[in-house]
Amino acid sequence: MTMQEFFEVTLANVLRVVPCSCPVVMRDNGEKALGSTFFDADMRPVEIVIDDYFVENNWLAASGSVVGKALVELAGDTLIGTICHEIAHLTHFRHGKKHTRLTQEYIALVRKAEV
Repeated sequence: MTMQEFFEVTLANVLRVVPCSCPVVMRDNGEKALGSTFFDADMRPVEIVIDDYFVENNWLAASGSVVGKALVELAGDTLIGTICHEIAHLTHFRHGKKHTRLTQEYIALVRKAEV
């Protein structure tokens, strides 16, 4: 499986159970963050960007790479967790208890659907 296929499959698994009103793409995230959610001037969501280097590390880890696993552990999050975190910004813009709770609910929904 290529890195792009890995991203698309992971994203499809999330979007199967988590509502998202904008595109989610993988590319270099100049924000130096694992993911970023972008809004227009009227605070309408434009897109969610997941950093390609972070996706690559998750892909390597899923493929059994020790280096990939170590880099994902250093990042402190998984690809599913980051996608869910960014989608939660569509409901709760600021980081806080409500955002954290919704992120955890989304992750639990995805994990439950994987079983």
